[in-house]
Amino acid sequence: MANKTEKPVAKSLHTITVIVQVARFHMGVNQFGGPANLKKEAAIAGALNILGLAGRDDPYGLAAAALKQL
Repeated sequence: MANKTEKPVAKSLHTITVIVQVARFHMGVNQFGGPANLKKEAAIAGALNILGLAGRDDPYGLAAAALKQL
């Protein structure tokens, strides 16, 4: 559920790129340095969380766009 006190995810190609790169990191490495074997959706969710974007409105569908690129 979106937190209404925070701004929505900014519409930006840079935002999508950053989400994809952090998600790729999540998919490739776990806390022990080995393969994480995360599903793409979980990697996107983790990336949004690390970037402080989890729970924010995403009116432009940037998470979905990042998932497509992943």
